[in-house]
Amino acid sequence: TNLGYLYFTQKRYNDAIQQFRQAIALNDKDWRVWANLVISYQWLNDQANVGVARAKAQAGIEQLLAIRPQDAHAHSILGLYYAEENLHDKALSQAHTALALEPKNGDVLGNVTETFEILGDRKQAIEYARASMATDYGLKGLETQPGLRAVLADPNFRTSGKK
Repeated sequence: TNLGYLYFTQKRYNDAIQQFRQAIALNDKDWRVWANLVISYQWLNDQANVGVARAKAQAGIEQLLAIRPQDAHAHSILGLYYAEENLHDKALSQAHTALALEPKNGDVLGNVTETFEILGDRKQAIEYARASMATDYGLKGLETQPGLRAVLADPNFRTSGKK
């Protein structure tokens, strides 16, 4: 999966997908590989495969959280997936749990940003994007998330936050 992630960071999504699929052939139980597939498919606008990969990732995350409920990153991704399924209350619950566990984790903040964007709360999404920018995740991390393109292009995000 390391080579897949390297390809992903280089925006070589087809190559990343190939590597992630090889990793899944060896172990299809790692939700993180499925989650990386989701993002890669999203960048390629391959909705059919997004759905399949998301279902596998989501099942793995739900299993993980049953035994490790303190995993903020997993909660933040699960919230994002619930938002994509239009499960508003479940998405917010997961986002708030993730933030309660790790309020300054840039990756968590990035996922929460995308959750609020999907739920239609751009103002809140911008607030969390700015918080994520103050971490080591920064703009570079936010730019890896296909669901944040509109937030990052929003003039209100680009301003200093004074309004």
